Amino acid sequence: MIDTLENNDILITSNTSTAPHEILTKIITDVLAIQSSLIATRETANSKEGFLISLFNAEELMSIIQKGGRLIIAEYKTSETGKQTVGYLLMTPIAEFTDLLSNKSEHSAHGRFTPSFEFDFANHEYLYQIGVSKEMKGHRVGRRLLEYVLKNATSGILTDILVEPVSNDISLQFFYKHDFLDAGLLELGEYRSFGQLKSKVLIWSK
Repeated sequence: MIDTLENNDILITSNTSTAPHEILTKIITDVLAIQSSLIATRETANSKEGFLISLFNAEELMSIIQKGGRLIIAEYKTSETGKQTVGYLLMTPIAEFTDLLSNKSEHSAHGRFTPSFEFDFANHEYLYQIGVSKEMKGHRVGRRLLEYVLKNATSGILTDILVEPVSNDISLQFFYKHDFLDAGLLELGEYRSFGQLKSKVLIWSK
């Protein structure tokens, strides 16, 4: 655990997709290691701790990036020249979300969305996932990543947070604090290896 951290010890990098292949491959490896450490099952998910349920492999994450996804990373300066990836945020075109509803996604089935109010999906980008290494817990890395995205947003942002069978309460509060609003309920009859679930859909508008 890192005890102290100055703001300028964290570097936010947004143009990872244009990095040379070997650097992008290293970034993806680091991101997947963080992701793997945060994955929970129906049995292990804890509503009082942030967790993830979507586990990618390198090929899937690279494919998302190639289809227009943006992988924003937070790096901790370990020395004058050394850097360690300690967090990430994945933004994608809204189709990554709407495909869940039209059963076009290979990772889900029987998707249904019940909106709380009317809005246009096309005016939003999808915040697919955010993750921070456990050693950086409490150092506001996730906040730095999200605030960077909101500051530079050119459209609205949509995300979804699990509420059944286990509610990811910490993540819900995190997004509420950044002015995300409840926009409806997503129900999936099947999602990856997690099974049936319900998620709150949240949106942020410029």
